[in-house]
Amino acid sequence: MASLVLIPVGLVSTVLAWRLSRDGRLASRYRVVWQMLAAGLLLAAVGDVWSIGLATSRGRDLAITAADAPYLLSYLVIIAATLCLIEGRPSRGEVVTLTLDASMVAVGGGLVIWHTVIVPAYRAVPADALSRLVSLAYPVGDLLLLTGLAVVLLRCQDDARRRVLLLLAGSLGAMLFGNLLWIYEYTERGWLVESARDVCFLTHYALFIASVEVERRQLGREAEDVRTPLVPMALLPYAAVIGGYALLLSVAWRGADEHTFQLTLGALILTMLVTARQIVALRENVALQRERVVMSGEARFRSLVQHASDVVSIVDVHGVASFVSPSATATLGYTPETIVGTSILALLHPDDAVDAGRRLEDVVSTGRSATGRWRMQRKDGTWIQTDSICTNLMSDENVRGLVLTTRDISERCALEAQLLHQAFHDPLTGLANRALFLDRVRHALARRQHGSDGLGILFIDLDQFKTVNDSLGHQVGDLLLRGVADRLASGLRCFDTIARLGGDEFAVLIDDAEGDDGVMVIADRVGQALRDPFLLEGREVVTLASIGVALVHADQSAEDLLRNADLAMYLAKNRGGGQTALFEPEMHAAMLNRLELQADLRRALEREEFSLVYQPVHALETQALVGVEALLRWAHPTRGSVPPGVFIPIAEQTGLIVPIGKWVIEQACRDAREWRNQLGEIAPQSVAVNISGRQIPEPALFDDIQAALARAELPPSALVLELTESILLTHTDQTLSVMHRLKDIGVGLALDDFGTGYSSLSYLQRLPIDVLKIDRAFVERLETDASASALTRAIVGLGKTLSLRTVAEGVENRTQADLLQHLGCDHGQGFLYGMPMPTRELQRYARRVRKFVAA
Repeated sequence: MASLVLIPVGLVSTVLAWRLSRDGRLASRYRVVWQMLAAGLLLAAVGDVWSIGLATSRGRDLAITAADAPYLLSYLVIIAATLCLIEGRPSRGEVVTLTLDASMVAVGGGLVIWHTVIVPAYRAVPADALSRLVSLAYPVGDLLLLTGLAVVLLRCQDDARRRVLLLLAGSLGAMLFGNLLWIYEYTERGWLVESARDVCFLTHYALFIASVEVERRQLGREAEDVRTPLVPMALLPYAAVIGGYALLLSVAWRGADEHTFQLTLGALILTMLVTARQIVALRENVALQRERVVMSGEARFRSLVQHASDVVSIVDVHGVASFVSPSATATLGYTPETIVGTSILALLHPDDAVDAGRRLEDVVSTGRSATGRWRMQRKDGTWIQTDSICTNLMSDENVRGLVLTTRDISERCALEAQLLHQAFHDPLTGLANRALFLDRVRHALARRQHGSDGLGILFIDLDQFKTVNDSLGHQVGDLLLRGVADRLASGLRCFDTIARLGGDEFAVLIDDAEGDDGVMVIADRVGQALRDPFLLEGREVVTLASIGVALVHADQSAEDLLRNADLAMYLAKNRGGGQTALFEPEMHAAMLNRLELQADLRRALEREEFSLVYQPVHALETQALVGVEALLRWAHPTRGSVPPGVFIPIAEQTGLIVPIGKWVIEQACRDAREWRNQLGEIAPQSVAVNISGRQIPEPALFDDIQAALARAELPPSALVLELTESILLTHTDQTLSVMHRLKDIGVGLALDDFGTGYSSLSYLQRLPIDVLKIDRAFVERLETDASASALTRAIVGLGKTLSLRTVAEGVENRTQADLLQHLGCDHGQGFLYGMPMPTRELQRYARRVRKFVAA
């Protein structure tokens, strides 16, 4: 019955151990240990179930069965878990001592197990080799487990951890003794020990569950003083020796038997091991005496630490200091007594504290030293740059902590920055230039060949910077650039590289951040910092920044990384500006497509791929054809018809709109001359051509228009140039000058999309405008929105007050045309009158309109 109870108890122990291994607060190596222990217990439970079934069907004997497989596997797993519990890497002297201690345990315990278990089991099992080999594997596994437990306890230095280890050792020891009784039970000595065996196994599970509970309670709790066990761990090997000698005395008391020689040989080996151990202990005592001799040297070293300029402190894994050298007063302004008992991390900048805490944990888990460069706050509130080296001396009885050596490197950082500034700097802001920035990126990539988390580039472009330059002057624009540079420098770490690439473009190299998410956090913080207004020459200037972020991936050059960040910045700008965008691989494909389109666009004029279509403009009252608007179309040889919304922005950004716009004006003038020759008086009176903002600053614009009119022998009044309100606001003085010169020769001027921009009435009076074009957004809401009707009436009234013609765009049906005519609008254009059409179709359309109007 007791054997049946062991199975559910073992399963409960397995579940508890597995749940504990899933706790994230537990160190990774201990999670693995508990997982392996849970696996071992589960295998043992499977063996129990299997063996009970076999015993029911076959009776009891020591012949091998299928149940032996999970039992032996559980031995291997539990022994491996025991080995994982061994702490730290011993020194050369500790290896000798530990080897002797382990050998004493193995030989002493082996003598007892050999005489009491192995020999009887060997006689009891069937004579075949496999049965004897399997039966002998159990006591051998017990011996290995016994030796492993001894090594674990001997290597344990942490009193808090020792409490759990003692419970685990007691649990595994009870299991070991139960296994020995299990074998003993099947020898010729009979069945009298079955109850004792079950008690051992129940004790094993009880102590194991207790160890799980103690481990769980200690999670998240700071280290506390735990009373050292009454029996020092160093005496464990001698206990095994005593057991071996006691066995020899017992056999001698009963009289010699056939195994006396083997036992005597084992006792001799034990004696040799004890002698060697005592020799090692003697040498350790001699070394201790030598340490006492050099105590004066240690006093000298202590004096050096007391007077060193570096701050030497001893902290635990949480950064709480137990010792701080007196140099803290000169470096940080705090007395050592003030810092002791508090966390060093509290003195670090909040952005650096997380990184410092992570590095302390790495030093504890790996045992290797680590360095860090962090900002620390002095008592007077100022920040200094520090270089710190952390060394794990928790196993050193004289230290028992992490030694943190901190040096103030503020002056060194300033000197490095000064030298770098003199060699490669932007003359306006003092930031790194493009060459230095790319060099820094290359070095960062070379250092991070085997891992690139926490490395990225920010590409920053100021939104509407040109407006600030044009409206407030270049002096204010320069002040704004300096202000942005100062704000970036103050918000980032000294080892982050900030550069001005040119114009209003900045770049930042983020290195050693908290993973890729850390780079994005810094990017968002930079964008938020630039939202605050700048006070320049007594006025507040607000500017937003579009930020592109590129993270490092495999096989990337510095140029690739900067290009990717640039692409992401353009995505942020296209989304409306003032945003942060992360580069995605598909952006590169879009860029290649854009470059191909740009290259094709450069050759489109040479290949005569452009054409013009014309949308008619009618008088609302008479329905007569009074004019047309020229619209550009591109027939790509492989892509087909490319929408204007795709290629016009590219032409604007690359400047190709200037030669394309010149061609449009010339072609529209030639077509207008052909209509007049073919149609006579029924030809459209004027042709309207849209002018880009990139064309206005061109000095040759006026001359090109004059030349096009002259070559086509077209009167200037037949040409109308359409400009948007944004163009007028961007190029105020220059635009006014060009407009007046064109007006003087008779060219008509139209203000396109009126009502959607920001022109004031006083500014509108200064413009030599002939036509106001009402945006289609007002026209399409005339039938349903009373406010749209009121605004349209106001625009028409404004046009009449200023003696301007009004043209409504996007007239789709007769109801809209009637409403516009009722409001007093002069002309209309839209699908009601006709789709944009080529020049020959326009001639046929003009003849049809003439017949319709005449009828």
